[in-house]
Amino acid sequence: MLLSERIMEEGAWKQVEGADAMWEAMTDCIRRSVKEILGSSRRGGNKMKGAWWWNEKVKEKIKKKKEAYVVFLNSETDEERESLVELDIRQQKR
Repeated sequence: MLLSERIMEEGAWKQVEGADAMWEAMTDCIRRSVKEILGSSRRGGNKMKGAWWWNEKVKEKIKKKKEAYVVFLNSETDEERESLVELDIRQQKR
């Protein structure tokens, strides 16, 4: 069954009065229908979105990037931050 057919068949928006209630019923209907028809691909609970399909090379680069960001946040002077930004720019060109 197509999504549009499913939504029209359910007709959730016809069963309520008021614009806010209609929008709420319609969004619930669409979300429920999409989940039933297309399924869900959530993996893990608290992981970064998209991380489940990254290869090891990408994961390692992201890990280094996060570590560098923590160092950047903990730096105390503008000179330190500028040098870290320059280092990051040089590493990105590789």
